[in-house]
Amino acid sequence: MIQMESVIKVVDNSGVKTVKCFHVNGSTGKRFAHVGDTCKASVQKVIPGSKLKKGDKVSVMIVATKKEHIRKDGSVIRSDENYCVLMNENVTRVLSPVFREVRYVDLKIASLAVEVL
Repeated sequence: MIQMESVIKVVDNSGVKTVKCFHVNGSTGKRFAHVGDTCKASVQKVIPGSKLKKGDKVSVMIVATKKEHIRKDGSVIRSDENYCVLMNENVTRVLSPVFREVRYVDLKIASLAVEVL
């Protein structure tokens, strides 16, 4: 579960290392983002030479969470960190496995991933 002020690692090749969530997209009272949800975030750390700078506002999709996710068949899956992918950049690689639930929301991100769990 991702909420406001959560720091999330970015697992694509955009040059951004971490972002901090400041808004969860959805209905008015939505407080938490789960796998496959989108958030607004600000850039916290970048690698040198990146197009984005610290403090830029970006839109991200959550691809894996530390909090366990229970699927309809009863299986439980979790990650060791919270991971996201930038939505408003030209992403060509996703460097971490993503949860299967992302495939139902955005097939492009799932197809670029190393592995779908």
